[in-house]
Amino acid sequence: MKKLLVIAALAMALGACSSDSESTEASGETVEASELNELPETVLEASVVDLASGETVTLGEVVTGDKPVLFWSYAAWCPSCKAEAPKIDAFAAANPEFQVIGIGSADNQVNTEGFITETGVVTSQMLWSESTDLWADLGFSGRTENLVANSSVTEAFDNNGGGFDEALVLSQLQSLS
Repeated sequence: MKKLLVIAALAMALGACSSDSESTEASGETVEASELNELPETVLEASVVDLASGETVTLGEVVTGDKPVLFWSYAAWCPSCKAEAPKIDAFAAANPEFQVIGIGSADNQVNTEGFITETGVVTSQMLWSESTDLWADLGFSGRTENLVANSSVTEAFDNNGGGFDEALVLSQLQSLS
């Protein structure tokens, strides 16, 4: 019985990490941005570790300037996250007019730092949160997801779960510029 419970829990964890739908590459098609929703006021107060400096800061200290923000969630053990990280990082390099922030959780800090090395992420600002509470505040369900927010992080489009859709994300970010 214990063996079945362990197998079921592992299957659920891997299923939560996988993508529900195919990712769409930018194809020149028109993608409409959906309606903005309010984010909790406490989001910017969340404590995170800036993995570049090792310092603990608030999310509000990381979100800078007047650029719209792409947040993306990742876990060091997640195969879908590992596959999407280079795509999101390339997007960040190609679109410096937006701020791209990865928020790792659901694993320890050492493994999360290894994720960055393994995936080669160099452009996105990479953070780690010990608790998944920040993910919950941003509407992340625990799989690789992304969220586009205005520069003050008070409003955001619906969570783009199920894979990195570059055309949709770009459309949403541009609508906030």
